[in-house]
Amino acid sequence: MSTWKGKGICQKGPKYVPTVLSHAEASMILREMSGRKRLACRLQYGTGMRIGEAVDLRIKDIDFELARIDIQEGKGGKGRVLMLPNALRSDLRKLIDIVTRQHKTDMERETGWVSLPDALHIKKLRAGYELGWQFLFNSRTLTRDPATERRGRFHLSRSALQKAFRIAVKRSGSPKPATCLTLRHSFATEILRAGYDLPTLKELLGHNDIRTTMIYTHVVDQVGMGVRSPLDRDDRADP
Repeated sequence: MSTWKGKGICQKGPKYVPTVLSHAEASMILREMSGRKRLACRLQYGTGMRIGEAVDLRIKDIDFELARIDIQEGKGGKGRVLMLPNALRSDLRKLIDIVTRQHKTDMERETGWVSLPDALHIKKLRAGYELGWQFLFNSRTLTRDPATERRGRFHLSRSALQKAFRIAVKRSGSPKPATCLTLRHSFATEILRAGYDLPTLKELLGHNDIRTTMIYTHVVDQVGMGVRSPLDRDDRADP
């Protein structure tokens, strides 16, 4: 068998096509979750944000008036604006109310500090105690901020959210190897199927290069190119 590859021929492997969930499949899995972790995963599916961006959200990043979510520090330190899904407004308001009451109690105990980005605690000495800077998906337990030695609540860990989603996938009976990242992929394909263009999706996902975004066109093309199987060229039922 010849092993000659030829000069100048680009030897590329198959393009990576991510696992995606249909809306029905995503909904089935998310119904197996509850509480804050379910809301965090619904945010991922509803906006396309990364798991790190979801757990890192602060109360001030949610703008109900303008129906937007501000991602302050995405991958590569880039910020961007995402839509605020109407379906999540009520649950987000309830969670903010819970965090607000919890923060009030923490402040009374002098433990209401939260870690701040970019050494902001040096520029704004009291910012770490402000409600707006508190993590939306905060930790159940108090920890000590290594930069200031002050006690407060960090955010929900990625591993805890990933574990909860894996359990939900198993409970749902889905055969797909879905992870939290799959929710982001599924959002992307739903956006393209809805008729939005690649530049719009690129901005929503926070990609630096549109070639990264183009991978989702392969997923959509798989189900949308309209090619019929030879077995389906007549109306006879499978015997």
